[in-house]
Amino acid sequence: MIDKAQHQQYQSSHSKILSQQGYLVCHKVIDQAVIRQMQNYLAARLDNLRDRFQEWSGGKDVTSVESYRYHSDRIAEYEAMGLPKDLRHFLRGEFDLETRLSAEIRDFLATLSLRELVADVFGETRYFLHYPPMLRFKVPRADQTIVPPHQDSAYSTHIERFITAWVPLTPITEEVGGVTFYQGTQELGNLTHGSSGAWESRAFFDESTYAAYSPQMAPGDVLFFTPTIVHASALNTSNNIIRFSIDMRAFSTNTVSSKSFYDPWSGEVHKTN
Repeated sequence: MIDKAQHQQYQSSHSKILSQQGYLVCHKVIDQAVIRQMQNYLAARLDNLRDRFQEWSGGKDVTSVESYRYHSDRIAEYEAMGLPKDLRHFLRGEFDLETRLSAEIRDFLATLSLRELVADVFGETRYFLHYPPMLRFKVPRADQTIVPPHQDSAYSTHIERFITAWVPLTPITEEVGGVTFYQGTQELGNLTHGSSGAWESRAFFDESTYAAYSPQMAPGDVLFFTPTIVHASALNTSNNIIRFSIDMRAFSTNTVSSKSFYDPWSGEVHKTN
């Protein structure tokens, strides 16, 4: 058992690494049985989205990698035809709101080992989570689903201080890809952002002056990063592996949020108007 002094030293080490390099990988955090349950759930929800798109489009197929990429490249065209918001998310490699708000996802966020680690890294005994979290899937070589370089601070102006926790549900290899960091950009402060393709925010900075790094991970690992480090989706260049992941933003219980948040200890969702 880790005593209080050891716990403080462990926590200080986590916080120091995160502060210095802007990101931190923690290995073997979540039990594999929990990971498999979430993998199965999201695979079923993805099938549901495929069916919904096929119904909306009048029978167009998105079951193969090639067909999904074809339709993903036509988001703007489909929006002009009245593409529903959830199906726009689907073509960007994101799960629908119903899935993100589900009890299955809340239960995952409340996993004890995950809760304890996030609290350690954040440096507080408890925290809240911006709600709902993001759930993503990345089909091989689907360029339109790749989130451009950005800072999470640009998406979360309603929270004063937070960290992001990213949990892969697929092995993150060089081919499958994960999160790409631009090392040292956490020192730049809040950058100006603008729209880019299907995405709302892309950071304006000189990419050529910062080394890019994508950590390799296993399902059950957790990746933490700060609000100001610039990062992007790495392209999935595998042949047929779909990358699944969950990312969440943890903030202090002393922070007032103007948007809905979740307490993973009590299981309570705090909704705002």
